Amino acid sequence: MTHDQLPHACERARRWAALAPDAELSTLETRLLHAHTARCPRCARVAADIQAFTNAVRTAPQEPPPAAIGLYAAARRRPLCRRVPGLGLAGRVAAVAAVGVVGFTLGTRSPGEVPSVAAPRPIFITPSELASADAEVRELRAFRRSALLSETPAAPRLGKRPGSQPL
Repeated sequence: MTHDQLPHACERARRWAALAPDAELSTLETRLLHAHTARCPRCARVAADIQAFTNAVRTAPQEPPPAAIGLYAAARRRPLCRRVPGLGLAGRVAAVAAVGVVGFTLGTRSPGEVPSVAAPRPIFITPSELASADAEVRELRAFRRSALLSETPAAPRLGKRPGSQPL
């Protein structure tokens, strides 16, 4: 199954799996990712691969830069060629000519002309993908936000009580 053929839920779960190692997901997104990977073994495998790759990169020893970088920087300190006088004017003339050509090309089309556009390609959804999407929608609707709020207490908002501000 190519990336274009992935169900929307799998595509979203894989984006979340890429953000999870950096702790860039909200609690809700994390729970939805865990719920999806429990149902979908392909996405669970992708999430595990992303986590393993991230851990391998983070635990690998740092490599010193190659010496060639230092040599290139030293070589760039010397001017490669002398500046040719008048080249700035030639560049400006070329830019004005390019803008004129683009303006002329865009202006030659008649105002009522509509460019031809190919008909949009129909999207076919299989019954299993539709059932999966319906199940996820039902899961989202049944998910209670109060369960999340009860686990992580909100920080008190100081000075935001009604009536405590002077008029």
